[in-house]
Amino acid sequence: MTQRSIDVTPRTEDAIAIRDAIYKLEDQLPVEVTDEVIEKAAWWGATVLAGNDTLNLTRITDPDEMALKHFIDSWSVMGVLRDVPAGATLLDIGTGAGFPGVPIALARPDITTIFIDTMGKRLHWIKAAYAALEWDVPKTVHARAEVIGCDEKWREQADVVLARAVSAMPTLLEWCGPLVKRGGLFVAMKGPEVEPYGSAARQIGLSHEKTISGTLYGVEEIERNIVCFRKTAKTPVNLPRSVNEIKRKPLG
Repeated sequence: MTQRSIDVTPRTEDAIAIRDAIYKLEDQLPVEVTDEVIEKAAWWGATVLAGNDTLNLTRITDPDEMALKHFIDSWSVMGVLRDVPAGATLLDIGTGAGFPGVPIALARPDITTIFIDTMGKRLHWIKAAYAALEWDVPKTVHARAEVIGCDEKWREQADVVLARAVSAMPTLLEWCGPLVKRGGLFVAMKGPEVEPYGSAARQIGLSHEKTISGTLYGVEEIERNIVCFRKTAKTPVNLPRSVNEIKRKPLG
């Protein structure tokens, strides 16, 4: 069977439509998102659409939906990142088609953003898309978060770990917390409901710092809770556990 090639050739008309859709929502844009950032974001969105038929990168293909649900949503964490210094390292856990990592990297090029996903094909596409857009190709890691959380190369090395995921909070904390260095930040981008997590954060060495709640609006309204934890102590050596153990008996 012939393998289908990965398309990284964006259509100009898609980029223009996405750019115009982002500008419709400009009252929700943080100060870091300049015209140059919007232009690059639009080309990224168009490149995602180009690769979508082959890799099923996103179910969101309408420009107005993409502007709100991928770009405005990704940039909603920019306020949390303002105190993160230049040269910091940010891990985007479960990046998929590069959200929220790529929009953040475009708005904060002074931070090193590393894309982590369990699907190697998506990471290969991200690198190919960056190269096609003539951007500096980023670092990617094909692995599960709880696996690299046990690897000394990655364990407690990141300044910021970010996850935009549907997993319950105790699971996210155990996946992501071990990767954060002491004094660093774990940011969970949750929907309208934040699941109780009991003592899970404390067991990982994290302390809840703040939760920012708000509503994004455009083609529809999206309730978002940005839950921030500070790493205050080392994660015990027995954590994270295996994926089966995490699912069978979440921390709490």
